[in-house]
Amino acid sequence: MYFCAQFAEIAIFIKINNVSKSPDEQKESYKIWIPLLFSVVALIGLIGGYKMAGNDALSGLIVKTDHETNGNTGRVEELVRFIESRYVSDLDSDELIEDAFRNVLDHLDPHSIYLKPEDMKQLNDQMGGSFEGIGIESILINDTLYINHVILDGPAYKAGLKPGDQIISINDSIIAGETLTFNEIREKLKGDTGDQMKLSVVHFSDGEQSDISLNIGKVDVKSVEGFKLNSEFAVVKIQRFSSDSYKEFMDCLSDLERNGGFKSLILDLRGNPGGFLPEATKMLNQIFKEKGKLLVYTQGRNERVSEYKSTGKNFFNIDKIAVLVDEGSASGSEIMAGAIQDWDRGLIVGRRTFGKGLVQEQYDLSNGGALRLTVAEYFTPSGRLIQRSYENKKEYKDDIAQRIESGELLGEQDSPIMDSTEYKTKIKKRVVYGGGGISPDIYIPTDSLHLSIEYITAISKRAEYVFKKFLNNDLTIPSDTLSFINEWLPSPELVAGFEEFLERDGRDYSEVSPYLESILKVEVAKLYFGNIVALEAELANDDFVMQSVLALSKQNIFAELQ
Repeated sequence: MYFCAQFAEIAIFIKINNVSKSPDEQKESYKIWIPLLFSVVALIGLIGGYKMAGNDALSGLIVKTDHETNGNTGRVEELVRFIESRYVSDLDSDELIEDAFRNVLDHLDPHSIYLKPEDMKQLNDQMGGSFEGIGIESILINDTLYINHVILDGPAYKAGLKPGDQIISINDSIIAGETLTFNEIREKLKGDTGDQMKLSVVHFSDGEQSDISLNIGKVDVKSVEGFKLNSEFAVVKIQRFSSDSYKEFMDCLSDLERNGGFKSLILDLRGNPGGFLPEATKMLNQIFKEKGKLLVYTQGRNERVSEYKSTGKNFFNIDKIAVLVDEGSASGSEIMAGAIQDWDRGLIVGRRTFGKGLVQEQYDLSNGGALRLTVAEYFTPSGRLIQRSYENKKEYKDDIAQRIESGELLGEQDSPIMDSTEYKTKIKKRVVYGGGGISPDIYIPTDSLHLSIEYITAISKRAEYVFKKFLNNDLTIPSDTLSFINEWLPSPELVAGFEEFLERDGRDYSEVSPYLESILKVEVAKLYFGNIVALEAELANDDFVMQSVLALSKQNIFAELQ
């Protein structure tokens, strides 16, 4: 009865904590789904089609919590015992119960999910900002695994491994020339912290082969990186709100200050799916100088209103602010954008955000899995609920496709008003709306070619092309980053060779040809200088960034918006 207890735990958590505000409504819905669930279990309930999207577990505001369950699990245990002992065919009761979990949660909102034990490690790594490994990125070329990036301060870095080094064997198991798949090799590179791993490596620098022993360890993956655009502007990219994001944010701003300082800040939250609520609100404290400003508040059926206010303890003198958002910016990103927009603290630049206004608590289960249950909604300072309607869950999941079809992403129309209720910003009294994400102050459509299979293929294949040029010593790169960013461009021959390399698949890449130069420069920057310089190469001429600089350079940044 291993999973019966977990089923009871989930039922109790949902009954106690679900976000629905009316106890009568909640009681009625509970009456509906419990018999339904038991019917599903009794009939083996193998309803297909449920698939957790890759970012579902991240695209929320997470509050880690510890709760104990108490309740009568007898009915569930009885039911499963009868099925196991009397059902006409053999079946996997664990699989049966897990399927029941998913069917229960399918009656709730799209962001209440069950996480299986085998998924928890990866998700905890993502939210914790680190993973267990040796700290390399690798590429498989002609049955040979090459290191193409070594993560700073990871085990491989400390062992002296470099880009271009070939891994011949792992723990005395030959991998070179063995026609193994990339995923099969990756499995051999996995392990637990402290495990020793022996690698046989051919070094790119001198062609010598050596055996290297190292220990698998925690490898930090930064969620915040930034650079100075010029003496006036700094750009900070926040990938997600993990447990270390606020510290990384502070370290990043401190580094920028030491490097000559900046006046105005461009925060890039594009594609940021969310994460931990406190990390987002602590960052906002560095944006608002005054103490006591409402940043966001949450409210649930069983919870009082929880308000998060600015502390007044900010350490950086930030003048003007622009926040870059798009359809991939969710929850924590929307909290930051909503607070800045509602207080007229800065400009929101880009496209309408995802529309995720729900808060999850995580309940760890005794089988090693977890339930992430929606327990509250969050509201911006003006009172806006940002959550999109999920009454039709298929439409909810297909939102991006609908935005493309409607022309919203491509510039054929501006961000639509999803909820006609009007709210006013706190200072300028500008009209803003909720119910479907944060709409930008300055709208920037996506480039339709960025959605093409040719552009996506060019992005996915650039690493292999550039790395082969690196191995053949075909690249001449300045030694300092300033010269690289300001002066270096891929040669016409390098660009033409890349287009020929891409066209081996039979497609015509002439339409994306103008983009290949910048695509290559970003990859070269990462290979030779690391992620921060690659970010600078990518964003230096980015349309979102350039529009932000233009808008923030005006004396009254809101003049044309009123």
